[in-house]
Amino acid sequence: MPEIRQAFADDLIDEGFIDLPWIKQNLKEGRKKVLAQLRADGHYHYVEDTVRELEWWACFRPPPPPVPQRPPSPAPGVTARPAPPPQKKVGRNEPCPCGSGRKYKHCCGKPG
Repeated sequence: MPEIRQAFADDLIDEGFIDLPWIKQNLKEGRKKVLAQLRADGHYHYVEDTVRELEWWACFRPPPPPVPQRPPSPAPGVTARPAPPPQKKVGRNEPCPCGSGRKYKHCCGKPG
């Protein structure tokens, strides 16, 4: 018991798991009674398979598969249209894509 008291005094034992009154109570009850209580409690048992014992811990489970994201729905009354195809860059001396027949630089590409 002196070593146990010293371990508590040196702050080597996390009292969130075990405290000195619990130890004193178990020592008073006796070894046979305490072991019988432990055997009856399913939480306390020898670890025979470490992997199986730790599988339920969140840090040892694989992450869940990602949830597929649906595209946002359009506002009510608005019809969804597919995005237009990407436009090819028009050179200054090429015909204007508006269909006027003039060069781009003299039509839609003319500075404002």
